[in-house]
Amino acid sequence: MEKKDRYHVVEFKGYDYTEDEDVRILFHVFFDKLIYEWRDVYLNGQKLSEEEAIDYELWIEENW
Repeated sequence: MEKKDRYHVVEFKGYDYTEDEDVRILFHVFFDKLIYEWRDVYLNGQKLSEEEAIDYELWIEENW
């Protein structure tokens, strides 16, 4: 976790066994507002485009 101006950068690392992918997601967490934002998404070491990252976030929310 790394503290920036008004937020902390939090990193999630894991492995998706259903898709056989290494997953790394960076979030910006705003503790003063109790919210978070998805920032960068990496699958198997490759950063997803902004559109692909949004699609991945929606897929996660719908399937988990």
